[in-house]
Amino acid sequence: MARLEIDLKKLRDNLKRLRSILDKGVGVMAVVKADAYGHGIVPVSRTLEEEGVDYFGVFDVREATSLREAGIRSKICVLGGVRDRNEAEACVHLDLSPIIADIEMLRFIQEVSEEKQTFINCFLKVDTGMGRLGVSLEELPLILSEVKKAKSVELLGLASHLSSADDDDPSFTLFQINKFNSAIGIAEDMGFKLKINHIANSAGTIRFKESHFQMIRTGIFLYGALPTYGFKSNIYPEPIMTLKGEVLQVRQLPPNTFVSYCRTYKTPCPLKVAVVSIGYSDGIPRSVSNKGYCLIRGRQAPIIGNICMNLTICNVECIEEVKKGDEVIFLGRQNDAKVSPEELAFWAGTIPYEIFCSIGSKNTRMYVG
Repeated sequence: MARLEIDLKKLRDNLKRLRSILDKGVGVMAVVKADAYGHGIVPVSRTLEEEGVDYFGVFDVREATSLREAGIRSKICVLGGVRDRNEAEACVHLDLSPIIADIEMLRFIQEVSEEKQTFINCFLKVDTGMGRLGVSLEELPLILSEVKKAKSVELLGLASHLSSADDDDPSFTLFQINKFNSAIGIAEDMGFKLKINHIANSAGTIRFKESHFQMIRTGIFLYGALPTYGFKSNIYPEPIMTLKGEVLQVRQLPPNTFVSYCRTYKTPCPLKVAVVSIGYSDGIPRSVSNKGYCLIRGRQAPIIGNICMNLTICNVECIEEVKKGDEVIFLGRQNDAKVSPEELAFWAGTIPYEIFCSIGSKNTRMYVG
């Protein structure tokens, strides 16, 4: 009985907010991997294509294929690169721009493009401090020399990823940006004319103008969250995801009554509670038990006891006229009140990215706006 709404107008508005802090000529890659963070890769991408984003960022060829089959014509970057010749062939067939993260990926792309007698546009991934995909600064000259030999491979630019742009201490992010500049310098000294370099994620885009280069990548901000709870920002997005349930029963419990599994909550006095039609099977983390709240009639209703698979119990003692069938908001706005994705993630001990992916993958989405 959960209802998940995705507001596409708010998606457009969040893109406009982010563009307002970019210099003219700085492009936007909308990151739509993981089913657009649980929001639906095709409806989200169609909306953003109408808004003229420069690139879509997907993780793999499978996601890129779903976009092309849905009629998306914009440029697509395959952030996870290619694993074999079949994926390299798909990049040619679907006109994709894969990341090159090592020599083997380059070989697949080179062999296929030469066989097809065509060019493939690529980005080269440099590890500036994430310790994940990419080549080190020391390995960069060698792989660049191989790229130069591959006449059918067009290097559009370098890419990297900021690991800690949401930290209060900016020092490591500045270190990564400086390292990225060094990588660009190495490539340019070797004769490469790099058109599009990108390292900034949403946090980097907001906090570090020097990370913008020719294009920024954004995901979490588009979907309406800041990277972490307490993140300091001069622009704020509006969550495009709203998770709704309803009151199934209102009960008056006597004092000293245990509530839900494992008896983690006991009523301190006579208490009015509402049993609500959402549980952890709908994507609300069980770790929110006894910590967070939902919204009923525009008021905060604290969650008491352990969240169940399909049900949650809330304290509604201070909310008047609560009745069966009332709307309950677990994520989103109700009147002037809000449960933000950052709050929900904080209660759960995780990050908004995981909250979105969890809720979005477990519910049927309804699109508005």
